[in-house]
Amino acid sequence: MPGIVYRKSGDNAESNYTLAAWAQKAKIEARQIPTALVNLEKLKDNLETIRGFTTLNPEEFCSKLQNILADCGVALVFLPHIKGSFLSGASFQDGKKLFWD
Repeated sequence: MPGIVYRKSGDNAESNYTLAAWAQKAKIEARQIPTALVNLEKLKDNLETIRGFTTLNPEEFCSKLQNILADCGVALVFLPHIKGSFLSGASFQDGKKLFWD
């Protein structure tokens, strides 16, 4: 799918359709998240804090991570797995906003 960087662990005839559906759902949800303008320097400055979240449970860090990333201009969306998609994460830009799942 053009404009989307994603991680995919397989492929089949349906996977491109599921990728398109997943990407549209991610865009719809991410557009609802208010973010600052993209600031990669600010993102780099927060990498140490973000790395520190790797030792925590998702319940402890997900909202904190979403807030930090939104402040850096990145909308982070968590979506459930779509069967047959082989997707395990993606990022893309929509206008002046970055999306990350």
